Amino acid sequence: MINWDHVQELHHQLGPFDFATVVEQLIDEMNSVTGRLHTPDPLTLENDVHRLKACATTLGFDDLSAKCREVQRQLDLHHDLLTCDSVTPKTVSALLNCCDRSVTIFDGEVSGRLAA
Repeated sequence: MINWDHVQELHHQLGPFDFATVVEQLIDEMNSVTGRLHTPDPLTLENDVHRLKACATTLGFDDLSAKCREVQRQLDLHHDLLTCDSVTPKTVSALLNCCDRSVTIFDGEVSGRLAA
């Protein structure tokens, strides 16, 4: 679910203070995007999923990043439609649940993982 090697590398590259700042900013961005995904807008859905994937990838949230790629593939297949029909409510719900799980696991384990 979480690529802890990536997280440790990011922490090493940024240092503790900047790491904490970046994590806070990325999780804030993820919260903003997931808030919009509760009622997906066909005009911003593709961009929202892209932004969520970028945050997830940076934080090492591999499962979430993969789910975002799946949604992007669905959107690409139906790019000519100006609706969210290609992405079902079940798909969006799974994406949101994966995001919640990723953040919860990250928050619960990051301190211990970085101290090791």
